[in-house]
Amino acid sequence: MHHRWAALEDVNVDAWEVWGALNSQLVHDWGLVPYTLTALTEGWSGEARADLVARLEVMRQILTPPTDDG
Repeated sequence: MHHRWAALEDVNVDAWEVWGALNSQLVHDWGLVPYTLTALTEGWSGEARADLVARLEVMRQILTPPTDDG
C-alpha cells in the first residue's frame, strides 16, 4: 500500500482509486465511465459495489458542491 493511503481502511483506498480513475478527463471525454467502473470492480460482490457507490456519492457531495444555479 502506498504510504499516502496508510491511514485509510482498504475500502476507502479503493474508493479513492476508483474516484481518480472515473474522474479522468479521458474517461469522461470518451464516455468510458461505465466501462471503467465495471473493469475496476470486476469480481466484486454486489454488496461491495453498492458500498463503493455510497462512498463515491459522499466524495462527490464533498468534492463537487452544487453551483449557484443548482
